Amino acid sequence: MFTNFVEKYAQTRQLAAADIFSIIRTESAFMTDARSPVGALGLMQLMPDTGRETARRIGTRLGSARELLNPEKNIAVGSAYLQQMLKRFNRSFILAAAAYNAGPQRVNSWFPKSDCTPADIWIDSIPFTETRKYVRRAVFNATIYQWRLKEKITPLSTRLKDVNPKGTIEKC
Repeated sequence: MFTNFVEKYAQTRQLAAADIFSIIRTESAFMTDARSPVGALGLMQLMPDTGRETARRIGTRLGSARELLNPEKNIAVGSAYLQQMLKRFNRSFILAAAAYNAGPQRVNSWFPKSDCTPADIWIDSIPFTETRKYVRRAVFNATIYQWRLKEKITPLSTRLKDVNPKGTIEKC
């Protein structure tokens, strides 16, 4: 479902298709007309302001927020936003997923204060229940989609690197 769009934008954005599928599954369960109570739209559940800003940044025209209900446009913009979060958080899928759900500023405030924290402990310490569950589901879904797409499975030990006080997954 939507494989052609996901593969197209995974290649364009140099992302794993499994990661895009994971966000779609976690966000909307593939409902193209999904609308959240706070106003997020479409497959990748983009907030209209985030969608407009991301579309502008990648040179895509977004006439109205309703265009985010178009699957291709939603995946084009949503994958660009996921790419932006992965770049911002040093390719850490757990940090990017948390930021995709709760916003990057919140994730910045959740970094450990002094010592490195194992990723599973960091996830369990996320103060928002919704985001904590979201990150767990996103990691699970990414692994399922790697398997379904016959991609190499990323071991959890690789995906769940320690989080350091700077909010990166650099050596701790």
